[in-house]
Amino acid sequence: INFTSIFPEGLYAGNGILRQAYNESAAQWPAGVADHVTVELHEASNYGSIIYTASDIELSISGSASIIVPASYNDTYYITIKHRNSLQIVSASPVLFVGNTIAKSFGTAADVLGGNLKQMSDFGYALYGGDVNQDGFVNLQDMIAVESDVSVFSSGYLQADCNGDGTVDSSDLILIDNNASYFIGAITP
Repeated sequence: INFTSIFPEGLYAGNGILRQAYNESAAQWPAGVADHVTVELHEASNYGSIIYTASDIELSISGSASIIVPASYNDTYYITIKHRNSLQIVSASPVLFVGNTIAKSFGTAADVLGGNLKQMSDFGYALYGGDVNQDGFVNLQDMIAVESDVSVFSSGYLQADCNGDGTVDSSDLILIDNNASYFIGAITP
């Protein structure tokens, strides 16, 4: 499967480009890799049933990623994309897995279940950032987790570093606060 237009908000530089996530001293990943994501295939008739998971998938600075799915997975599945501190997104409808190559874009609100993407200032779309604890909501619990790291001047490739700059600080809190004020949460079937 070839994915395009997966843009975590905290790494989004604009015009369809991501910045690389940083650790305390340099880019966390090799040149051209922004961060990593997890891809899940969920049964179309029972979303709670995860059929296949691919973890630690490279997400390029252009927002693309690719996985190889065994040929035995030849049914219709919802595709879920998870990023370490963003809300998960789900394909707007189940995708039929036939043929050698499947292309799936997450570049518009119509591509994602419930239109659950954030429209950015350049009119591109991004995954809502700030779901630090990965509970499906951007809320006070995420804020508390980040405040804890801010108070001890944490740095590195950390879950709480929502903007990926290698430092947990007020800019991460602002990202969470902005999204929490709109009661942003994951949308699943």
